[in-house]
Amino acid sequence: MSKLNLYLNAFRNIVNARMQDKTNRRYLKQNALYGVRLINSLPKPLEYEEIRNRFDLVCAIKAVMSELTPAELMNVFPITKEYDGHKYEMKDYFYTIEYMKRLDQSKPIGEEISKTLWEYMNDDLRKFQITLLGLMSDLRRYEGKPSLAEEWAVKNDIEFYVKHTDPAGKEYLLDSKGRTQRVMKPRSKHLRLVN
Repeated sequence: MSKLNLYLNAFRNIVNARMQDKTNRRYLKQNALYGVRLINSLPKPLEYEEIRNRFDLVCAIKAVMSELTPAELMNVFPITKEYDGHKYEMKDYFYTIEYMKRLDQSKPIGEEISKTLWEYMNDDLRKFQITLLGLMSDLRRYEGKPSLAEEWAVKNDIEFYVKHTDPAGKEYLLDSKGRTQRVMKPRSKHLRLVN
């Protein structure tokens, strides 16, 4: 049985158990854990309906995580043990601990969940957040709007390229000004044209 099937079955079982007993905190924590692991193991959706459904599922899992207290979140998703953030000017274990101490430890995270997920150092949660951003960008593209990265590039006057493939299978780049350029595949240096 694949990881995806294991997480899917575990998620379904815990959702059903939680519907029977909503007061059990263990079910809440397991719901958050298996939900995040399920989202992280699913393949990238391609169709609009799949993207929309996946986005709704991610939002539901995020709502479940908002019911966790900071201590429960740290218990379910341990902070990544990286300690050299000051050296590289990035978030690390100590940064996350300081952020979590600022939250009320006796109450659920609630409205602060989005910010907390961005400030929290955990590989599962990082991948979960990246998936959420990807889904948001894909939904925007299907609605005829630029992706989040494209919108940011336009606001900051940065040129960007989008790779497309024509029906014949040839790839080309479309820049932010509407110009196209064919993608040339590099030839292997060890191969030579023989006449």
